[in-house]
Amino acid sequence: MDNQINKLISDLFSDPSYIEILCSIYENEVTSSSIAKLVELDENEVIQKLDALMENNLVC
Repeated sequence: MDNQINKLISDLFSDPSYIEILCSIYENEVTSSSIAKLVELDENEVIQKLDALMENNLVC
């Protein structure tokens, strides 16, 4: 179980865009479009990353 958690954390946070997305939604309630503009990513990519964060109960 610990190895699965460590792998999940490693996979999610090895990509800096996940951290940027988390930081952007921590401060404000924002849309995927506004996050995409803020972190300079395609909106579809942001949505995919948000889905992964939601699946792992890191955002709701």
